[in-house]
Amino acid sequence: MRKNFRKIPKHISEKLEAFQSSTITTFAFLKASKQDIIDGKFAYLNINIKDDQLSYPEYLIPDEAVGRYSKYNLEGRLIKLKDLPKVEVVHSFDSPNFGDSSKGYHTTTITHKVYQTKLIPPKFLCLIFSLNPSANEDQYIFKVYINTPLSKTSGTFYEDLLFQINLLQENIHDCNITDTNILDEKYIDTQSVEWELLPPGTLDVDELISKMVSPKDINNPTIRAFMKERLDFFNGLGALQYIKGTNVLSSYKGAKFSENIVLLENFDYGNAVYIFKENWEALTQLSRTELLSNHSESIIRIKHTVNWKNNIETALHTLLK
Repeated sequence: MRKNFRKIPKHISEKLEAFQSSTITTFAFLKASKQDIIDGKFAYLNINIKDDQLSYPEYLIPDEAVGRYSKYNLEGRLIKLKDLPKVEVVHSFDSPNFGDSSKGYHTTTITHKVYQTKLIPPKFLCLIFSLNPSANEDQYIFKVYINTPLSKTSGTFYEDLLFQINLLQENIHDCNITDTNILDEKYIDTQSVEWELLPPGTLDVDELISKMVSPKDINNPTIRAFMKERLDFFNGLGALQYIKGTNVLSSYKGAKFSENIVLLENFDYGNAVYIFKENWEALTQLSRTELLSNHSESIIRIKHTVNWKNNIETALHTLLK
């Protein structure tokens, strides 16, 4: 079965031409036999049967191991712009004098040309599951849709549509579109973002942690320890305020370091930190998808590599000096 599409499939293109509405929702149907679920065929979607009881997620961000679009959805994508001129980059490192470390070190600087790049940040799109009636008691039918509707008036409509189609195709092995409203309001990617700002020192540590974590994790010692570590790290960097996303962005936490410079991290699916260099007030009014798809020159993306904390410190030092 085909896993990815390089262009919009014909059956979807034909539907698009017939739709009058400018708002499109992508969805798919998943048929799963009881035996296949028991055998673990759909475990990657967290669909299971235990003690003859079906369990499935209300919503799910696909596992990055499923395919490249699932990986792009979580990690983003760095594209080499081979049609643009290369630019010079400088790398410096310490080398032992005459190849002998006992004689000291000197700094070696190397300059070379590389392709310019464009960062496409992760989208963190969710699959929303609803169970449909089935005439066969040994088969389950799920309607699965993506929580971010698409506008045909958007300049990136076809690019975004192709991405969502491929995300469904990888995970559900089916893809389709509708111009009717099938979205549950609580899952829709809203068009405004609200943030709760908490200045350091206004609450004791335990109260602050309870404010920052989600209600379901308030009594989870592992999550609380993780949050304390992050808050200590942000405080050591000179945070002016801690930041907690609300509603659809509740998994985002971070800190504010100046009027414009803000650091955000997705604590549920965090494999990178994003530092916004400017226009903080304007950026917070964007939806999640728009926020993470903002012009790459306004965002510094730092992956969680071995030296990620040092890289954050260096980036903030450069921006704040």
